[in-house]
Amino acid sequence: MDAADSDVTKTFGEGTTTAFTVGTVDNLTIDAGIYLLVLPLELLEFKAEYVNKNANLTWSTTNEVNSDKFIIERRYESESNFTQIGNVKANNVASAINEYSFVDQTINKDGKYYYRLKVLDFDKRFKYSNIRTIDVNTGSAIDVIAMPNPARDILNVQITGNKLNVVKYELIDLYGRVIISQTESLSSSNSIHNVKIDVSNFKSGTYFLRMNMKNKTLTEKITITH
Repeated sequence: MDAADSDVTKTFGEGTTTAFTVGTVDNLTIDAGIYLLVLPLELLEFKAEYVNKNANLTWSTTNEVNSDKFIIERRYESESNFTQIGNVKANNVASAINEYSFVDQTINKDGKYYYRLKVLDFDKRFKYSNIRTIDVNTGSAIDVIAMPNPARDILNVQITGNKLNVVKYELIDLYGRVIISQTESLSSSNSIHNVKIDVSNFKSGTYFLRMNMKNKTLTEKITITH
């Protein structure tokens, strides 16, 4: 703020002047004491990706002048407000492209997570970035392991997946005939489930184990020997 802005009184906050009333006059020039609160920093890119159970945030900037830090804020889908989860010190280099990153390791449930950057300068002025979203759905990953294979008496099937309530399994021979068709309840609070199938009464040979869970079907090739 220079001498030309000497009437900036901050009456109504940073960058404001005292209230005044103007009547009907001619040729009136007014210095209203207004100056801009625009941060020179330019945010070139801001990305959020879900990788290995973490949210990886990356961003780049240029024209950093008087830049202090970036405050990382997050909001979960059921929350009303953003909360601060970390901060990164700004390089404060105006003539270069500055690269930054932050890893959110506190994701512990499925759902949508919203991220934004609060760009702060040394004068405590700030601006927000656009919001980025990641959608976490770990329950969609389902894996099946059948052992031993070949099996003689009992076939142990291990199912890995979150929020599974029921599984329907079928044992099918090489002619496409369904030898077993069974539905079994699972505990949705567990991520690993074990199902035992008695195959002691079936002929030796090759079969296919078909598992249906949460609109997903997985098939394992099984050998039975006696």
